[in-house]
Amino acid sequence: MLCYTSEQNSSDGNGCDDEQEIGGRIIKVNCAEIPRKGKWRVMGSNYRGFVDSPHKIYAGNLGWGVTSQCLRDAFVKLPGFLSAKVIYERNSGKSQGYGFVSFQTAEDVEAALNSMNGVV
Repeated sequence: MLCYTSEQNSSDGNGCDDEQEIGGRIIKVNCAEIPRKGKWRVMGSNYRGFVDSPHKIYAGNLGWGVTSQCLRDAFVKLPGFLSAKVIYERNSGKSQGYGFVSFQTAEDVEAALNSMNGVV
């Protein structure tokens, strides 16, 4: 990671240089443009209905086509279910293959784990 202590340390004033030599090595700094609200829309990334809770299940090894709605449908009938979401890559919009399911209590999490263990 390369950090500038001030804008004066970078050649163009915005913290980005094309190349810089540090310790005898050429370092290339790329600056990403931060998307403005509403500028891009990717599959599932606009899901805002997730209810966070300290009682969550990590759902891994999800198929690439699994959406937040699919994950929700798989858990919605379980007691204490609050919400579910799949995590997507910011730039490409592709699923990262995992998500989270939140519940009201730790007991609800245990019951969900027991009932969904081994389900394909």
